[in-house]
Amino acid sequence: VPLKQDLQEKMNEMMSLKSEIRSNLSIEYVAFEGISEVIGLKQLLQAGYGIVPSTDTELDQLFSRFSCLLEMTSEMNEDQLDRSVSFSETYSLHEYISSLRSKYESNLRIVAYFLKSPSILLGDIIHGWDNVTSAEIFLDKISDAALRLKGWFDPNMSFGKARNCLHLIKQLNGNVKDEITLVARCPELNIADDCLDRLLLCAAMDSIAPLLRDLVNCSWQYKFAFSEADTQFRKLEGFVAKLEGTEEQETLESVACMSFELLVIFDPQTTDQRNSVLSNELLSWMSTLKFFTSLSQCSDVWTLAKERQWFGEAGMAAFYEEYRTVTNVSIGDCSFEMTVLDSLEPAICCVSVFGGLLDSIELSSVLLTVRSNHNIKAASVASRSFTELHTTQQHISRIREWFDEGMDDMAAIFNKFKAICESGEYTMKRCTDVPREEKIDMCLTYTH
Repeated sequence: VPLKQDLQEKMNEMMSLKSEIRSNLSIEYVAFEGISEVIGLKQLLQAGYGIVPSTDTELDQLFSRFSCLLEMTSEMNEDQLDRSVSFSETYSLHEYISSLRSKYESNLRIVAYFLKSPSILLGDIIHGWDNVTSAEIFLDKISDAALRLKGWFDPNMSFGKARNCLHLIKQLNGNVKDEITLVARCPELNIADDCLDRLLLCAAMDSIAPLLRDLVNCSWQYKFAFSEADTQFRKLEGFVAKLEGTEEQETLESVACMSFELLVIFDPQTTDQRNSVLSNELLSWMSTLKFFTSLSQCSDVWTLAKERQWFGEAGMAAFYEEYRTVTNVSIGDCSFEMTVLDSLEPAICCVSVFGGLLDSIELSSVLLTVRSNHNIKAASVASRSFTELHTTQQHISRIREWFDEGMDDMAAIFNKFKAICESGEYTMKRCTDVPREEKIDMCLTYTH
């Protein structure tokens, strides 16, 4: 009897332990915890990031058994589960998970997070790994990957290295802001909000750098007075050189400080130095700066407007007078010509504004005027993006022909028509040397 009681107690203890273990392996852990972390690890290795540890037979077996166990747990009742899963197998799985979680708990949580939200940067790091032949090796390397990911947010990180990281995201068709935010929000990485805001600000500086170069080139190309007279323009040139430089002297922190000084160049009233605010403000200038990129590429349009003196308000009045003449007399209803002329008008409206500022000696006043002009605002929206300016550049030869070669003749026609309307008289004269039914002369006279 004592032996039977002892045996019964052992059996009860085993059943209780089995029930406890089974509950810990139940479907409750599918939400990227417990058992699903190990399954997630396998999926991360194989599907998520393209690594297949062919020699890791232990992990292969675990993955297969865990999948089966999860399926049974969710679909079978308790009796069926008891008959299908042996105690020894359940216990061995429990022990293996416990050992992994005790040693790699933080790393498993990182794996779980990035399995749920795949990262371009983590994927690039993992693809560079060799000899990943076991779960333990992979999880050890995750520690190194975590340090590298955190390093992108270090204020002392080289801007050049960070720029390479940002360009990689773009090359792989990722959204820079979304990717950076995704990494920063991983709880195990413990990245502060100000570090995230700083890197996002530097990403904005990287995006705007090519447009700043176009602004500098455009200012010299068209010989604006501020390019010689304004010291702020010289400062802008220095910033552009630093942002484009291949040397690693600039850090994320120094570039973040530079962004505030840049916005002061754009608008001297800038005062808020919070990184999140500066980032949004920089991005708000991008549509304005794209105007200088397009204008620099459309030099023939600028030359035409300058030659015909279409700059400023007086220039626009002269343009509209010639434009009406060309539209009404030379073109008629031809769809191609009308399409081109429909692009010409908004293009000249934009060019005229900028051309009217040629003699300005302050860069900030020019930029603020361009930014506030309704014609340039309308042309800069994403659906148009200065397409009229580029269309005009594409057909500039035809436009020159209509305005240059045809204007003299058309002006003469209009003057004659005006004179006829104001002073014209018709007279009829019967010829005396022929029968009256055969010839009658009609004569138009008018005063020029």
